[in-house]
Amino acid sequence: MGENSSIGDFCFINASGGIRIGECSHIHAGSRVIGGAGLYLGDHSAVTYDVLIVTATDRPNGLMSDHSPMHLRRVDRKAVFIGDYVYIGSKSVIMPGVTIGNGAVIWSQSYVDKNIPAWEIWGGRPAVFKRKRMLDDDPYSFVI
Repeated sequence: MGENSSIGDFCFINASGGIRIGECSHIHAGSRVIGGAGLYLGDHSAVTYDVLIVTATDRPNGLMSDHSPMHLRRVDRKAVFIGDYVYIGSKSVIMPGVTIGNGAVIWSQSYVDKNIPAWEIWGGRPAVFKRKRMLDDDPYSFVI
């Protein structure tokens, strides 16, 4: 965990695949990292309130019960990579294997199931491209 970084109250983190939180980054209260694969969070990034980061999920071509034998389940475990200067809005869901590029912004309540290019703003369910992000953007210009 990097200097000046923190994890807020009431967070749940299951990242037995490893977790790295960069400098000056924060996972806000109520957020969850589930699935047991890894999470990389870059420098100066914010995972805001009540975000769900999923690092593993059952595929429908196997048994989908936690009580089923593992050899009968089909589980995709893939780490999530969140770059530097990223902002992820409240109540968003990030799915396994997603990479969010440096400087990207994810609107609140978005569902992200594909890689997000650097310095772009995405939002919605599923998340779609909204516009490019400029370095001099007003920090509140992406608020819905």
